[in-house]
Amino acid sequence: MAEKIDLVSNFINADSIRTKQVKDLSSFDKLLIAKDVLAMMIDAKQNQIQDEPKESIWKEQQSQLYKALSLMDCEEESWRK
Repeated sequence: MAEKIDLVSNFINADSIRTKQVKDLSSFDKLLIAKDVLAMMIDAKQNQIQDEPKESIWKEQQSQLYKALSLMDCEEESWRK
């Protein structure tokens, strides 16, 4: 789990990405990491929604993130078959 968190951190902090480390990952691993990043973004939007409940933009953005995550779930499912 710690390794996965480090990889997600590298994706978020693009300045610190070591391209060799990212290139060595399989496409499936990259998909799983991207899903983890989206899940973190969804959680962050939930915090924004709670902090600023009158701002409808946060709910709209969260909805878009959920849609992207749903597409990635479908892609993951097709790769597992």
